Parts: sequence; structure tokens; C-alpha cells
Amino acid sequence: MILYHASTVYHLLCCIVHKCIYRKEKQATLLIVEYLQNKEVLDVIVERLVRLEWFEKIVIVPERKIKALHLKTLSENSRNAQIKKVLYKIKNILTKL
Repeated sequence: MILYHASTVYHLLCCIVHKCIYRKEKQATLLIVEYLQNKEVLDVIVERLVRLEWFEKIVIVPERKIKALHLKTLSENSRNAQIKKVLYKIKNILTKL
């Protein structure tokens, strides 16, 4: 299983190109951040990607909700415990989607 993450339209394009050229036969999930485009445009993009069946699963990542829950920005100086705590919260949010 391949996991792609797109936080800009350019990233999305790179994910699509990589999947279609290099990993055509592999199962893949695409994570798209909710603020990639406004909701109406993002819904159209996701709908088209679903129809094309390039990705087995497409998840809109609720970035605002994740940030609101952990309320702390990580940096290069963050401790392992802080990073693990944030990752645990993100994992729990994504598994509920």
C-alpha cells in the first residue's frame, strides 16, 4: 500500500503523476488537506479522482480539527514524546473518518 499526501495542487499533481507512471498496479491511498481548495472545488476534484479509480481510498484530512485538538505546533526542537502525542491524536482522528 502506498500513501500519498497532497497539501498543495502541485503536490496533488505530483501524486497523480507518480501513481500513474511508477506505481500503476499498486494500491494507494491519497490524503488531501481540507484547505487545498475551497470546499466546492475540492469536492469536484475528489469526485473526479474517485471516478478515475487511480486511488483505492481518498481521505480529506481535517487539518483545522487536528490543529485545534493538539493546540501546539511542532518544530525541530520538539521532543519525541510531544511528536508521538500529536501523531497518536492524528491517527485517532483519521481512523474515525
